[in-house]
Amino acid sequence: MKIGLPNFELPGTPGVQGDVTYTAIEFDRNSFYDPENEDSAAYLVTGYIKDGSDGCAGVLIHGTKNGGTGRYMWRVPRVFSAPNEDGMTVVRTEFHNVESLPVPMCRLVGGVKTAEKPGIYTGFMYEGMLDGSGLWYPIEIPGVEETIVKASRGEVLVCSDVGESDAVHVYSLVSQQWSRYRIGSTLAWKSTEVEEADGGYAIEIVLVNNKPHKFFHPAADD
Repeated sequence: MKIGLPNFELPGTPGVQGDVTYTAIEFDRNSFYDPENEDSAAYLVTGYIKDGSDGCAGVLIHGTKNGGTGRYMWRVPRVFSAPNEDGMTVVRTEFHNVESLPVPMCRLVGGVKTAEKPGIYTGFMYEGMLDGSGLWYPIEIPGVEETIVKASRGEVLVCSDVGESDAVHVYSLVSQQWSRYRIGSTLAWKSTEVEEADGGYAIEIVLVNNKPHKFFHPAADD
């Protein structure tokens, strides 16, 4: 979804080598609407910025769109990475999806790589303030080597097993259970839409050929 992002410049950003611009960011679709303001929409946009090698840092931009003029107003982008933990040094942080929580909180999901295992993605979920000072949680699909969390909505996380070509994995934060859905090829995963529906969640995966795959995931029992 193109939403008129400006070409920000972040010279000397910590963790990023040299001067960079947001033309280098790979953006995923992500926004949320502010129901308390009928004249404007509030947006959180995620992406990640490369440092010229395989390393990168996550990017989070908060902005609003005036419903009357159609113009976007963007705040200063925030660039940060997942913290180093358990003796592992994070070298690559990708934000793939963002969900708004009670203001000014958010939930970010995506994948990280470490210097110790540079070829392996580990999924994560972040919850907290927009500056990265909140809590980071590892998310790993059982029995597989790599995980990227593609989307979050309510109680569910929609995940990709990087090495598996025909399935989507959904994790319930309530029941702490995993579900696996075969949808055909997911090697060319373009975008993810998750909407609350009666009794659960309607999930749509779109591939780069624009072919959608839709399925329903039931909500966990309270």
